[in-house]
Amino acid sequence: MGYDPAVLPVEERLSLELRSLYHSKGCRLYRMSKFEEYDFYARNKDFLMSDSVITFTDVGGKLMALRPDVTLSIVRGSGDALPGLRKLFYHENIYRPSDHGGPFRELPQVGVEFQGAVDRGALRDCLSLAVGSLALLSPEYRLRLSHLDLTARLLDALELSPEDRQRAVICIGAKNRSGLEELCRAAGADGTAIGKLSQLMGFSGPPDSVLPSVRALCPGDAAADELERVTSGLPNISIDFSIAGNLNYYNGIVFEGYVSFAPSRVLSGGQYDGLMRKLGRRDSAVGFAVYLDQLDRLPEEGGWGKL
Repeated sequence: MGYDPAVLPVEERLSLELRSLYHSKGCRLYRMSKFEEYDFYARNKDFLMSDSVITFTDVGGKLMALRPDVTLSIVRGSGDALPGLRKLFYHENIYRPSDHGGPFRELPQVGVEFQGAVDRGALRDCLSLAVGSLALLSPEYRLRLSHLDLTARLLDALELSPEDRQRAVICIGAKNRSGLEELCRAAGADGTAIGKLSQLMGFSGPPDSVLPSVRALCPGDAAADELERVTSGLPNISIDFSIAGNLNYYNGIVFEGYVSFAPSRVLSGGQYDGLMRKLGRRDSAVGFAVYLDQLDRLPEEGGWGKL
């Protein structure tokens, strides 16, 4: 017996379409437990979006936690995929506080993880799935990308303390150029290096307008070539070097997805080889998550605004 998709809430309909998209591109469904040992999350709290975790004691007296993150659980639960490439997708709930210190919420996510030999072809396939995901949510969307390896190299040239380096990353994410320059000057960083990083974080726009500026600023750096090759032909792409992540975990290309009906990002992802190494993995990884809780703002019929 068939069913009428119209009887499903819009969030459920779109989650089914997203899962169908991922399955059609060779991704395999990955299932996991709702909880892990709390100590696992405590050891990797820097990777989490919030330090707050719901805990309980199981019948054996062990402290457990409701899952606050999917990627950590997948990395822990799957072994090295070398020399091949493992493509996974998931539809799971996570449990974390709402934004700005609000109450805990059960948040549904659909996402994709590629693990193993992540070359430029795999990166492009992952970005193509991210673009396809956004296109299913709205005809008006934008995928914004950065390259953390280039950002990290310019940060290294500043020779900042770990504390000042983290403050600099926060300034980059907030597009606070004056704050970044003031911080670096106070730390005694080289003026030329400060100027380069300040310029880089201001680069934003379509690849064909941004990448020539990147090449002029950092001649010979491989990041611009990689960005060009993995984004070529993909629609609605912007380069934005203010996108910053935890450089201890993330590397290479990172990205965020936006649609016209939601005020904040509905998708985020990137390469996270640093996390793989911390958890004892030798292979590489890239992935993204779609935040289904944002879809309660989705218009039932058209009516989208402009990005």
